[in-house]
Amino acid sequence: MIVRIAFLMLLSLVLLSTAGAQDAVSGSSVFPSPDPFVNSKGEEKIVVGAREMVYFPAEGTFLVARVDSGAAFSSLHASQIQRFERDGEVWVRFNLDFDGTDRIMERRVERFVHIHQAGSVNISERPVVNLDIRLGRYSLRLSFNLTNRRHMTFPLILGRDFLSDRALVDVSNEFLMSSR
Repeated sequence: MIVRIAFLMLLSLVLLSTAGAQDAVSGSSVFPSPDPFVNSKGEEKIVVGAREMVYFPAEGTFLVARVDSGAAFSSLHASQIQRFERDGEVWVRFNLDFDGTDRIMERRVERFVHIHQAGSVNISERPVVNLDIRLGRYSLRLSFNLTNRRHMTFPLILGRDFLSDRALVDVSNEFLMSSR
């Protein structure tokens, strides 16, 4: 027991002494503390709330999105998803009818993802399409996997693929981008 305590104390001292250590070659800190608001390209990250209003310009509609760092991929509600071929490529036709209004859309499938829902043993294959969105003053093209989310609270999930190298989430706030 005494040996274990002595080892932990020694380990703590070593870690504390190296925390401010300088790299002899570059002169920089061994444990750099990067600016959390700048991405790997030196671009400023945006701060989003736990829920955000997302505008789809081609469809002329807004959707309330849940920002979910636990979801690997962004997901969009779609019903009546039908695969078809156009010019040798796989496309999908789907209905973006989250509010009861039919919005029939067609998009080329970028890829398919296999999604494992938490608490379920089922794995579903979902088509992924690219859509243009606007979030506050920012416009971007984002990939969404399509699935029927009618039974879910939010028709749209912004996952880690959206957040990665682009945004930070302030979970204590909502609709931060709407005010910008």
